[in-house]
Amino acid sequence: MKNSLIGFLCCLILFNALSCSSEASSDSPPPVITKIVIDTNGVKNSYFQSERLDLNNLKVTAFFNDNSSRIVTDYTTIPENNSSFDSTGEIDVAVSYADFTESFKINVEPVSVTGISIDTENIKKNYHISEPLDLTGLIVLKNCNDGNSVEISDYSTSPSNRSNFDSAGDKTITVSYAGFNDEFTVHVTKSVISATSPVYSQSDDNFLNYSNVTFTASGGYVTYTWFLDEKMESVHSQTYSPLTVNPDLRPGHHIVMAVVRNEKGEVFSASYEFTVKD
Repeated sequence: MKNSLIGFLCCLILFNALSCSSEASSDSPPPVITKIVIDTNGVKNSYFQSERLDLNNLKVTAFFNDNSSRIVTDYTTIPENNSSFDSTGEIDVAVSYADFTESFKINVEPVSVTGISIDTENIKKNYHISEPLDLTGLIVLKNCNDGNSVEISDYSTSPSNRSNFDSAGDKTITVSYAGFNDEFTVHVTKSVISATSPVYSQSDDNFLNYSNVTFTASGGYVTYTWFLDEKMESVHSQTYSPLTVNPDLRPGHHIVMAVVRNEKGEVFSASYEFTVKD
C-alpha cells in the first residue's frame, strides 16, 4: 500500500511538470526579425533614361532571433519597381521590410545620338543639268546609345533640297544631324540639245534664234508668246524675252515656238525643233 501511494505521487508530480512545460511553450513570444539581407545578383543595374526599373530578380531574406530566416516578397522599394527614370547618374534603390532598410546602387545613362543612317531606296537618283534635287522619299534615322533608331525630319542636306544642279557628273549629297553625317550619290547628265534651223517662219526678219541652250526672239515687238511642245509657257509685253529650255525636259523630241505681235497688230511666228539626248 505504501509503495502504491509513492507511485501515485510520482505520477502526479510528473504530470504537473509536463503540464507546466506545455503552458510555458504555448506562451513563448514569436521570433523577432533582426535584419534583412538583399541579393542583387541577376538584378539589372544599368539603365538608360526613360527605361523602367526592373526588380524581378531581387531576393530579400528576413532573419529572426531564433536563428531562422525566410525569403519575403511583400517588401517595398524607393523608387518603385517598374517606375521610369527622369534623371541620370548613380541612383540608390532603397529596399524596406518591417523596420529594416537596405539599399543598392544602379546607374542611369542619358540617351544620346551615336550616328545616323539613311535609306535612299525610294528617292530620285538621276537628273539633268538645272533640274532641282528632289529628296522626296528619303528616310533618315538617328541611332542612339540605347540601341533604338528613330526616324527624324529635322536634318539638313548639302546641297539643300530643291537646289539646282549646274554641272554634270556624280554628285555627293551629304545628310547631317547632330554633328553626324552620311552620304549618297546621284548622277547628273548634261542635256545635249541639237537644234535645227527654223522649220516654220512667217517673219520679215527671222526673229527667232538659238544659242547655248537659249532661244531668243528679237526685240521691238509689242507682245511675245512662247509655246513649248504646243503648250503656251508665258506671255511677255514690250520686253526683250529670251526663253531658256525648260530644265524638266526629258530626253526626246521637242518644239519651241514664239509668236510675236508688232505695233501694227501684225502677228509673226517661228519655231525650232530640237532633241534632248542623254
